[in-house]
Amino acid sequence: MPQVRILVADDDPSVNKLIQVILREEGHGWDILSAQDGEEAIKIVQEKLPDLIVLDMMMPRMNGLEVCRHVTSLFSIPVIMVSGECDEDTRVRCLNAGAAAYITKPFRTSELASRVKEVLRGKNLE
Repeated sequence: MPQVRILVADDDPSVNKLIQVILREEGHGWDILSAQDGEEAIKIVQEKLPDLIVLDMMMPRMNGLEVCRHVTSLFSIPVIMVSGECDEDTRVRCLNAGAAAYITKPFRTSELASRVKEVLRGKNLE
């Protein structure tokens, strides 16, 4: 089975690094890519075609909703949105933009890991 490639896109370096660490610990040799803003995320998606994106909603140069809409309109790459906003309207906007799942910050390590595995299972990659 090919190696799973996951893109982590979050402009907060500490959160980005935390998500990468969680995925490396939970994964089975997953290849973890990183982006600091929306435009960089789009560029990486086009060049590397990840199997999954863990995407922050509030980022500079292109926010997570815009990235999610763009990616899901062109590729069959599932997106897990991560946001500090926990209201129902935000969750619904993310899901309507094409997100496969929505997680609020702060999140538990186990919650993120289980969502990632669940989405990858849906793609038959886990």
